[in-house]
Amino acid sequence: MLSLLLFGCICCCCTFGLSFCPVLCLNKRSKNEVNKLLDWENARLYHKIGLHWHLTKQKCSNSAVQEYVLMIEFRPPLSLSQPD
Repeated sequence: MLSLLLFGCICCCCTFGLSFCPVLCLNKRSKNEVNKLLDWENARLYHKIGLHWHLTKQKCSNSAVQEYVLMIEFRPPLSLSQPD
């Protein structure tokens, strides 16, 4: 991924900024893959113990940069004595 970013920076002048498109697409695909994995893990394990994990965009305090943060929410655990 870093090599694509460096390649995009080098070619940016020649392509009028279009060389950054592969990096942006890979970033979106990576975010979607992480969200799918978190949903699967939540359904398989974490909802049973009362947790919910998800990605959230959060702004850094000292700059305008935004980053993705793994948030953990506490939920009431499922009752194991009741049938599904």
